[in-house]
Amino acid sequence: EISYPDGSYYNHLYHIDLADQIDTLFLAEYYEPDPSGGMWDHGEFINDYEFWYNNPSTFIYCGCWTVIDPTAYISRYDTVGVFTWLGWVDNIEISQQNENLVYASMFSMLLKSFDAGITWPSDTLFPPPTYSMLAISPFNDRVVFSYDEPYYSTQCLYRSRDGGVSYVFVDSSFAWGYSTRLLFDRDSVHIYACTSYNHHSMFSISADSGNT
Repeated sequence: EISYPDGSYYNHLYHIDLADQIDTLFLAEYYEPDPSGGMWDHGEFINDYEFWYNNPSTFIYCGCWTVIDPTAYISRYDTVGVFTWLGWVDNIEISQQNENLVYASMFSMLLKSFDAGITWPSDTLFPPPTYSMLAISPFNDRVVFSYDEPYYSTQCLYRSRDGGVSYVFVDSSFAWGYSTRLLFDRDSVHIYACTSYNHHSMFSISADSGNT
């Protein structure tokens, strides 16, 4: 991140080609305040991105644009703003079983696309109470791990086995929340969780596919 005295900063993401040792701009993230001191601050924030088949040329990403108020967006490598809404999109996941199924999380709403992120049918925005998505299982795209709102308390972990239609409580001993990352072992049994909460970092392991 590069910051300047006027309050602007740039936190771009770069792609490094290890074979050719070439570093190129991948996604731009920045914030620039209104130079006149007015309300026209603007910027673009990248919250998450995913690749199809680990190919750096086919990707989908999400976050928010801001000019006065934040505008949530989802964009693809070939189309900017395939989805826009008020707020921000904080997570996006591509199914490992179906390349056309993409999940996204916006506040406590779950969005789904069935055509590789090109359209996002309005009936997939499940109304509250629901949960903010952390991850989907790479072994079963109907298994969704999420945490509950609000942000100001320690959230609990929930799991859905039906693609986010219904959830069951899993755990409350961990500081589940926006900063949590779940990593799935290739054995399909172990799941590793890491998070930061109140200036502390935590690490946890499930040895039973997320039951405990």
